[in-house]
Amino acid sequence: MDKPDRERIIIDAALKVFSRKGYADTRMADIAREAEMSYGLVYHYFENKEKLFDAI
Repeated sequence: MDKPDRERIIIDAALKVFSRKGYADTRMADIAREAEMSYGLVYHYFENKEKLFDAI
């Protein structure tokens, strides 16, 4: 899987979790779980929750 595919999976997962839990209650670990990726891999692509939210 290449970088754009992984980023898209993370963004799609984040959108689902943000929709379900709201921004404030969402943790990067929640997004990683939804994306079926490691916590560290999500941080590899997105420095923090704010930058991930901005990418949506």
